[in-house]
Amino acid sequence: MMEVKKRYLKVQNRIKQILNLEYYKEPLDNLLKKVILPFLENKIDMYDTKFNPNTTRSQSSLDRCSYKVYKEKKEEKDHIASTIRAIDPSLSNHIDRNDDIRYNFTLPLNQIETSLKSKIKQKFNIDKKLRISNNLGCYTKIEDHNGYMGWHTNSNNPGKRWYFVYNTDDNSSFMRFINPENEKMITQYEPKGWSLNHFEIGNRKNSLWHCLYTKTQRFSIGITESKN
Repeated sequence: MMEVKKRYLKVQNRIKQILNLEYYKEPLDNLLKKVILPFLENKIDMYDTKFNPNTTRSQSSLDRCSYKVYKEKKEEKDHIASTIRAIDPSLSNHIDRNDDIRYNFTLPLNQIETSLKSKIKQKFNIDKKLRISNNLGCYTKIEDHNGYMGWHTNSNNPGKRWYFVYNTDDNSSFMRFINPENEKMITQYEPKGWSLNHFEIGNRKNSLWHCLYTKTQRFSIGITESKN
């Protein structure tokens, strides 16, 4: 029993929610001032909509983040990986895509992104180069469907992730993870304002399945370790 608990804690250590973000105050304040608040006030329109109506035709956004859908996608991914791995292993990750609802901002944010990457390298003592894994986006309702990103693993690009999240409401959004040791689902609710989700993506043999959902507005920008 103790050994099982230790393994569970080891998995939990791959998932951390950080609430004290004073160290990142300057770049986060800039993001809030230059993009997030103007967007909420309908003062900017430099964004692209990502919405696939076919995905949510028969299921709600919340349904797409259910344990049932996780099992379905895992079975599909395992099947694809076993049948095409010899041809092109990267193809087994294609079901990770086109299963989300969000706005992607097209504003130039190079200076803010550079500042966030620099602070993460210092704070977490990272030797590798960092890059943006997801540009700033807003998960929110589009055509009566709440914002979400469906179950995926990113197992073709393992490594540490840092996702800065800004919520307009308290506990209106969450990230979900599947514990690879026992396949139990972990739901991590997010607070109003800024928070940081820090987690580690595994390879195909040690995948960390995850998804996210919001019923209001959830802004996020993702940073990851570079392969090079």
